[in-house]
Amino acid sequence: MRFYPVLTDDGSISLYNTEVGDIYHSSIGAYTEALNKYTLPSGIIEYCKTSNKVNILDTCFGLGYNSRVSITEIIKINPQCKINLCILENDPYVLAYSLLVSIENEPGLVVKALKFVILASELIKQAIENILKDVTFTHKQRLDLKLIKQLEKIKSYNVKDEIDSKVMLHNIYYPPQSKSNKMGEKIQYKSNSINIDLWLCDARHAIQQVEPYYDFIFHDPFTPSKVPVLWTVDFFSEYKRILSDRGNITTYSSNSAVRNGMFETGLCVGRTKPVGRKTSGTIAYKNSYYLINELNDLEKGLLDTRSAIPYIDKDFSLTNKEVINNRQILVNKSDKISASKYLRLNGIC
Repeated sequence: MRFYPVLTDDGSISLYNTEVGDIYHSSIGAYTEALNKYTLPSGIIEYCKTSNKVNILDTCFGLGYNSRVSITEIIKINPQCKINLCILENDPYVLAYSLLVSIENEPGLVVKALKFVILASELIKQAIENILKDVTFTHKQRLDLKLIKQLEKIKSYNVKDEIDSKVMLHNIYYPPQSKSNKMGEKIQYKSNSINIDLWLCDARHAIQQVEPYYDFIFHDPFTPSKVPVLWTVDFFSEYKRILSDRGNITTYSSNSAVRNGMFETGLCVGRTKPVGRKTSGTIAYKNSYYLINELNDLEKGLLDTRSAIPYIDKDFSLTNKEVINNRQILVNKSDKISASKYLRLNGIC
């Protein structure tokens, strides 16, 4: 299998992607990371204390921790808040494994809604079947016995029995829009308390069709060096288009090319507190009025180095390798100082 589940330090489940060669969460814990890198720094809890509706976009939903932890905290302080959640994820296998995630005090209505959406997908059902066929698992020796038993729970899901006829659930199965996009689905779930739109496809295709306005965007792809197509100026331009006036984008990355790419779209960029490492995360606003924690002088200086040359994918058709190669050409031509030299001049490393 391309994935195998692992336990993180706080006891929550994460996945290791053998193709990308990376874990979906840092070792400090999937739950801890979601709470401290997304929920708390985004300001979503404070926002929902006085608002009875919130619109959330979660790019690279993965196992769902960022949205699920945030929604759990929201309902604690405002049970009447109506939640509109848009999910962008291109891997049905990851969403299949998300059925095993358990978050303490997560409201049943959220668990139920997400299960309906996931089990309504033909692509995810096929992924579940494929997972169950691999009964030995390639990396079984690395699996905790507890996880193996949890994985077996997938067998008990009867998709037909799980779909509730009382909710509005639509599944739109559509062909690829370009050679780089695979067949995808859009699934819509509507109820009195929570609405969910799941786009199961290349996020670059979905983001162009997502309608405004979102109050909070959680951006959580693999690192820019591995999946640069989701860290481009062009992708961030779409974010700016769909952000509400007071909305923000939260991400774990402090990459200078990422921050500069956001700046180039006209977003106001700041920093979030480091969690589990020395470097900060990034938060970007449409309106500078709401920016609290600005970049420090060192971070601002890095934006004028070669390392801050952003990633570009104007028509959302390039491969990760092409985006990296095109950027490298610009880096090689640049007369700006290197990041390493800049740091040395400032007494760092």
